[in-house]
Amino acid sequence: LGKADLNKLADNGGDFTMKDEAGSLVLDSAALRKISDGASADVKLSLSVVSVNDLAQFVSVDTMEKIGNAPVISISNSAGVHQLNGKMTFTVPYTQVSADKQVVLYYVNTETGELEAVQTVYDPVSQTVTGTVDHMSFFAIFEEIALGPVEESIALFVIFVATMAVMGAVLVVVASSRFKYE
Repeated sequence: LGKADLNKLADNGGDFTMKDEAGSLVLDSAALRKISDGASADVKLSLSVVSVNDLAQFVSVDTMEKIGNAPVISISNSAGVHQLNGKMTFTVPYTQVSADKQVVLYYVNTETGELEAVQTVYDPVSQTVTGTVDHMSFFAIFEEIALGPVEESIALFVIFVATMAVMGAVLVVVASSRFKYE
C-alpha cells in the first residue's frame, strides 16, 4: 500500500479491508493512521499461518509448549508498527475439531510470554474464527471446554467457598495466636 493511499483512507475515516487465502484484515482509520505515521515508504501488510517454531526468537520454550500444536497466526506490517491506536479485525479459516468445545483466540504476548484471551467469534457455517484487537502480533487458536451458565456458576461458587475456607482458617490461626484459653 502506498503511504499516500494510507493517509487518504485515514483522512476520510474509512476502513481498509485486505483479503487473501490466509484470511482477511479490516483496519479502522485510527489504525491506518498509526501505520502510515510509522512508515517511511509503501507498506506491506501480512497475515499468515506460521509454525510454533517460528515463535522461538520471541517467546520461551515454556510458552511454546503451552501453544503446542495450536495453529498460530502472524499479523504484521513492514512499518514495524505493533500498537495500532485503533481497531483491527481479522478473520481466518478454521475447522472446529470438537463440537463440544468453544474456539478461542489467544494473543501471544512476546514481552511477558503469557497467552491472553481475545474476544473471539467462531462461525461454524463459514468455518472461520474472528478476533478484534488493537495491535498486530501472533495469535493462537485453541479449543476449550465451554462452560455453560450452570457450570460457570458452580465453578465460581467453588472458588468462593475455597477462598472463604482459606480466609476462615487464617482468621482462626490469628485469633488463636492472640488469645490464651484457660
